[in-house]
Amino acid sequence: MLVYLLARRAGTAWWDDRILEILAGRLNNWRLQEAAGDLRTVFDVGPYFALVGLLVGSLLWRGKAALAGVLITMLLAANLSTWVLQHRLGVPRAVQVLDEPEWLTYWPSGHTTAAVAFAFAVWMASTLRWRPFVGAACVVGAALAAATNLVVKVHVPSDVIGGIGVAVTWGLLALAAQRMWPAQLSPR
Repeated sequence: MLVYLLARRAGTAWWDDRILEILAGRLNNWRLQEAAGDLRTVFDVGPYFALVGLLVGSLLWRGKAALAGVLITMLLAANLSTWVLQHRLGVPRAVQVLDEPEWLTYWPSGHTTAAVAFAFAVWMASTLRWRPFVGAACVVGAALAAATNLVVKVHVPSDVIGGIGVAVTWGLLALAAQRMWPAQLSPR
């Protein structure tokens, strides 16, 4: 909420536009923008449900139904929270998305929320021995997914930061549940 207040209500939205302008000048490469657009589609609704299905299926196969339930709840809560915030606090803006004009409601970024929440879920589902490696890969993947929103110019930095904040909040709540009930929610 602090990011929202600073970016939208405190008269500091200029920094969003300035950062995006700087990035646009440095990342003005059609191949990069096309690759970023392709990566961004991984977190569209259909592919996202497939990824979540694979994660949940792997947990169920390992006999971790309780952990699967917690992670599904976390993923749904993060994405639903973002949807509610977009429709209550988001300000529609007209943008060019790969040369196609669209009206989008922005704050917080739904694709960023989805990517970061999924990365958090994958990390929580990994065994303790593999968590450092999985965590590093998840941070890189989530950062790339978040950056794609800036590269294709559909979000400004505060939108992306807001999406990260929503996902991390719900991820930390899921992690707290995992720590409260370690026997039932252990990824082992």
